[in-house]
Amino acid sequence: MIEAMAARHRGRVMRHEITTQAGPESVWRAWTEMEKLQQWFPDRAEGAASAGASITWAFDSWGASFAYRVLEVEPGRRLLLECDQPGAPGVLLEITLSHGGGSTTLQLVASGFGEGAAWDDEYEGTNSGWRAVLATMREYLENHFGQNRWIVKVERAGRFEYEPLIREYVMGSGISRWLTESGQLGGEGSEFDLELRDGGRFSGRVLAVTKREIPLYWREIDGVLTLIATPGGNDRRLVVAHCSSWSARASRAAVGSALGLALDRLIMVIGG
Repeated sequence: MIEAMAARHRGRVMRHEITTQAGPESVWRAWTEMEKLQQWFPDRAEGAASAGASITWAFDSWGASFAYRVLEVEPGRRLLLECDQPGAPGVLLEITLSHGGGSTTLQLVASGFGEGAAWDDEYEGTNSGWRAVLATMREYLENHFGQNRWIVKVERAGRFEYEPLIREYVMGSGISRWLTESGQLGGEGSEFDLELRDGGRFSGRVLAVTKREIPLYWREIDGVLTLIATPGGNDRRLVVAHCSSWSARASRAAVGSALGLALDRLIMVIGG
């Protein structure tokens, strides 16, 4: 069956794999129960994960929504979805679970992305995005399964190149010019304990490092802060701070205000 499905993927393909200590039942529920799905991925999820049905992922904070047709379901093991995409073949998304040794491995294959340079930006952004999303999923599964979350999203427009922004101002010493008092983040999986420029601690763990997105577990708000570089309009790009918190104690308004001030400083520093 897996070999037959692999043949159905077309266009450019991206593949990701992540292993979690969560059991396969929890991982399956996180993808197929809409109330669970919207606690770590879309702002809202509607529909049913049954063959022939449809699912809608609404990202209200991004002003975007995606409707998927559920093509095939092997309960507890495999989910195949398809979403139309203007100007290109439909995106085929295949989720496969396997279990062994006390852990669960999720394989994600997405295809249907256009060929050629005109599609490179979208492909790279989506590829980076899936890595960050799966890292957030693992944090949710292992530490917050079944808990409600709140979301804060702050963005600023500027003129910058993706690689220097991530290398110097997120992962490098440049982070102390807009977010922290000093220090810098380490590599994927590393712990950090820094002081925010506006006061308070910023400690946790680097969940993943991609070319455009860095998801960080932020201990003080019991959530994930993802720093994102993405296309904007009018020859500008956007730097985005997207925060998901499962804490009822942390202040959504305070976090949003602090992130807004931080991104204002970042845009000034990079000359946006």
